[in-house]
Amino acid sequence: MDFLPSGHVRTDPIISQTCLSDHVHTFYGANILPYPDITYEELIAVADDENTGNVVENKSLYWHPTVYKYDRNSKTYTRDVIGQSSSYYIWSNEDEPTKAFPNGFRMIAGTKGNTDTEFPNANAECVGQSSCERDDCYTENDFFPKQACAELEVSMFFPGCWDGVNLDSEDHMSHVAYTEDGEVEGDCPSTHPVRIPVISFFFRIFDYDGGWHTFSDGSSTYHSDYVSGWDEDFLQSVLDDCENDSLAAMPNGFCDDFITYHDGPKCSDDDCDFTDPNLLKKLKKIQPKKKSFKTLISPEETSTVQDDLPRGTCTGTLFSRDEESCDDDSKYKFNGRKKNNCGWAYKKNKKHCKKVDKSGEKVKNKCPIACKNEENCTIPKCVENWEPKKGDFNCASISEMEEQKKRIKACATIGTNKLFGYEACEECGRCSS
Repeated sequence: MDFLPSGHVRTDPIISQTCLSDHVHTFYGANILPYPDITYEELIAVADDENTGNVVENKSLYWHPTVYKYDRNSKTYTRDVIGQSSSYYIWSNEDEPTKAFPNGFRMIAGTKGNTDTEFPNANAECVGQSSCERDDCYTENDFFPKQACAELEVSMFFPGCWDGVNLDSEDHMSHVAYTEDGEVEGDCPSTHPVRIPVISFFFRIFDYDGGWHTFSDGSSTYHSDYVSGWDEDFLQSVLDDCENDSLAAMPNGFCDDFITYHDGPKCSDDDCDFTDPNLLKKLKKIQPKKKSFKTLISPEETSTVQDDLPRGTCTGTLFSRDEESCDDDSKYKFNGRKKNNCGWAYKKNKKHCKKVDKSGEKVKNKCPIACKNEENCTIPKCVENWEPKKGDFNCASISEMEEQKKRIKACATIGTNKLFGYEACEECGRCSS
């Protein structure tokens, strides 16, 4: 199962359920705002097409400390771009049955690194290694390689044994355990006799430049968090009925007769090319409109940070969930007409926003930002680094356009992040600064 990030924000819905967490995390999976008190019921209610992953039925949420490149001369942290992540579920029913994650299950893994009883086996594999060509290749982090890599592949394993009772535990780890020898097919300890699928979680950074990179908690330890968003009965049927030929993380073991892929059909032959760039293009094509964590959860800057990364449990600003933010439907087409989207409503809002489509839906309700309809929601804050899908301009250059028609047309253009210009750019007069 493959994913792209849904966003980056300083929350942790497992550890800090009432306030901001200690450090910034990168989230994947269900396209939902990861407030500290997010619930299983909210995950399972997410629409099938609102997922940054490619499996319809998997509405789970995964996250890990965000990765940054550090420049010690300018004292600047720049967030690394995650190219793609993957979650491999590994199980076997040969000796004993594997139990599906129960509804509401959650866990954390890898915080202690490898010990006598814990085997996350976190690894950063440098594929296509070359010399670091940064001005300063010094580093104080011993997890991320100093060398440059065509692709940096970072991976770790979650435990595969459960106590059979608790959905969570006080430290969020004690209710699960690794097998006694750390191998997938190893024996579960007597304290945790129930087998669950082993999740092997990967994320990748393409064109990794080497030098000093670090996790947002300042450590060299890769840990990850998981909240199940599966329906327990459905996942159990997959575990019971689908068989793969290996206990390794298999890129061609899809179980596609049992689960539904947004980017199907999948190639399961031995000669499949899983380095094909078209696979990443297909994943990008199915991405939903990402929600703005910065405008809806916390205003903290997480992209480029000067001096110190935001840190400290229960410090900083956490926006309230009480007021729903306005959100224009990027997929809306008035009466099915491709050009009659929310950008169309914005261009002539006094005329178009009064219309009602054939289904009885008011345009102003589907496009509240374009139509200045703040009856049931609040106008969101503007966002940074907006770029149009087509056209050579940005938010700053919109204000420099002399002709009003050009400005309106630019503001009505959809962006690469599936936000219209007027949703992102202060210059368009719709979002709040």
